[in-house]
Amino acid sequence: MMASQENKRHEECRLFFLIKNDDPKVWTSSFEWGEEYICGLIMKNEKIVNIEERIPKIKEQRKQKANRRLISFILLFFIMVLIIIYLQTPISKISSLTITGNEHVPTKQLVKLSQIKEGETEFWNLNKDLTADHIKQNKLIKSVSIKKHFPNKVSIAVKEYANIAYLQKGNLYYELLENGTVLPEEVTPSHAGPIFLLIGTIKRS
Repeated sequence: MMASQENKRHEECRLFFLIKNDDPKVWTSSFEWGEEYICGLIMKNEKIVNIEERIPKIKEQRKQKANRRLISFILLFFIMVLIIIYLQTPISKISSLTITGNEHVPTKQLVKLSQIKEGETEFWNLNKDLTADHIKQNKLIKSVSIKKHFPNKVSIAVKEYANIAYLQKGNLYYELLENGTVLPEEVTPSHAGPIFLLIGTIKRS
């Protein structure tokens, strides 16, 4: 009778070992030499839960793990579908371009330099650094800041070189910027900045 119970316990240990054999943190992958060792420890401890009670729990854990993987796969699939739909629709094109900070340079000129075309330029393909370099080809522009606003809007803030003085030629005045550029438009001095008398020709911007 004792031998029969021990054999039953041994078979339970063997089945338990085979079920848990896929966990490398606890069980060895080699059944030949690991079975007897594991079963011996379990039988010696005598605190093992009935194997019939553990099997449903193990199956439930595996089912939950499989469900989590399936949900992750479905979410990833739908995200990819949404991205594809977005890229194939007009909403992926830049619909609005706003430029601020310009005083001397016309907005139309800055739009042309940016090479951004509303309704044509791809929102995600816009290279902000390259666009800023294009705009700074105008020598009156000191710095450029570009922001992209999802889903398809772009704002550009420019900073022009400041006016530091006026050049006077006869009765006419021209603005002198901090980078040494003289603006070609005739102006009336609007502040008490220095006025330099110009002798010769004006270097046009």
